[in-house]
Amino acid sequence: MALSADIKIARYGVPGNATQNLGQGFQFGGSVTVYGGSIALTDSTGLVKNAASPSSTDTCWGLVHAQTTNASTATSSGLVLDVNGRPFEIETGTFWLASAGSGDALDQTCLGKVVYVYDEQTVAKGSNGNTRPVAGVLRAIDPTMQGGFAVKLGSNQSSGA
Repeated sequence: MALSADIKIARYGVPGNATQNLGQGFQFGGSVTVYGGSIALTDSTGLVKNAASPSSTDTCWGLVHAQTTNASTATSSGLVLDVNGRPFEIETGTFWLASAGSGDALDQTCLGKVVYVYDEQTVAKGSNGNTRPVAGVLRAIDPTMQGGFAVKLGSNQSSGA
């Protein structure tokens, strides 16, 4: 389901542990709307895109930093600045995300393995025939937490396998 507003995603582990904001002047192509708290992707040309329609050539960086969005969304073409004039930021680290349903649902067998971007706030077990980008590695499962699945986001993560 596509987002229509910012969302709050909980961080896994100790705040500030192995995390940083990437404020390196990411650029948007055309007219793109992304929401705070959504999975942050860049397309094959390096431009930020909405994760509602991920493709296998996209790169996952982390989450869109909610405080940098302007009136809940960052919509623009070219270099994007927030309401305070700072560059658009992406948070790295491990976050509690939702699992896709049916045959793509995450389970205990996925721990320590690569998972894939399903949409802006959801990850999946499979790549759907290599059509989805890597989200990162599943680190923990806790049904009492928001989303229930702690994923260390970033396409450069390795499962160690």
